[in-house]
Amino acid sequence: MNISKESLDFHRNLRGKLKVVSKVNLKNKKNLSLAYTPGVAEPVKAIAKDINAVYKYTIKGNSVAVITDGSAVLGLGNVGPEAALPVMEGKAVIFKEFAGIDAFPICLATQDAKEIIRTVKILSPTFGAINLEDISAPRCFEIEEALQDIGIPVFHDAGTAIAKLLRFPNEVIICDSKGIINKKRTDLNKYKKGLAKITNSRGVKGSLSDALVGADVFIGVSKPNILTTEMIKTMNVKPIIFAMANPIPEVMPDKAKRVGAFIVATGRSDFPNQVNNALVFPGIFRGALDARASRITPTMKVSVAKALAGLVKNPTRQKILPPLKDPRIVPTIARAIREVIK
Repeated sequence: MNISKESLDFHRNLRGKLKVVSKVNLKNKKNLSLAYTPGVAEPVKAIAKDINAVYKYTIKGNSVAVITDGSAVLGLGNVGPEAALPVMEGKAVIFKEFAGIDAFPICLATQDAKEIIRTVKILSPTFGAINLEDISAPRCFEIEEALQDIGIPVFHDAGTAIAKLLRFPNEVIICDSKGIINKKRTDLNKYKKGLAKITNSRGVKGSLSDALVGADVFIGVSKPNILTTEMIKTMNVKPIIFAMANPIPEVMPDKAKRVGAFIVATGRSDFPNQVNNALVFPGIFRGALDARASRITPTMKVSVAKALAGLVKNPTRQKILPPLKDPRIVPTIARAIREVIK
């Protein structure tokens, strides 16, 4: 199968993966009167009197804005907002298909953090939650941080968040494009300085290859083909490889297994062990919307990770997580979110 050609044909024939469908039959005169004038004045007055009534009378309580500036799309880099649109459409489709959420792709023609923050704030009355997506670091941290108090959940899945969620962060070594993050580096921004304080307790210096010597696990959310078989050979016995760059992982599974990798996961659906944000974001937002959460907390994220892993009772090398289309995933994750809020 030539997936590249098939995908282009698929998208060209559809001319986009989304459409707006009305819930109302306006051929009925009474419905027209209720949906628009004069009837629509009544929910307007109710919301003006009590702003929380917007969740009762409008789409807000079941809607998510999927917002990007196109600066870090998949593993393809800064391709711009127009090129990011197919990915945002795809996320919106997944929201609807798996969690029944009405999501809207919004691709912004700016990469100025302050302008993005302001734009999200002024869009927020329409939506019940905001999913920031594919915005490059460190701006994504600044943007997400600045939007935590707007009254609705704002969530961006950034790579450094993985390190913060791991149980023993001092045993984690993080690499950026220039090498290992450690306290002695003088070129770190404030976010990386914060990570340097809680990771790499041994003060390891050097490149990715140096970081992997004796390591048990590699977690990649970076670029294609940066993890070599020679690096894997220097890791501990039966290493675990999470190579999640998309569409091409940091190392292909067959290569990794050939040199001793015990478990290999990628972000792709055509290999075993798909570790992809699509496993969790529909359920996270479903739970947050249902519970009217104002933000997504670290405690929620840990609860979700445990709930997801718990769906595989007898894990194997080829199955450490349920498949993306497992119907148990969204309700399980949504319940984990709601239980934390209680």
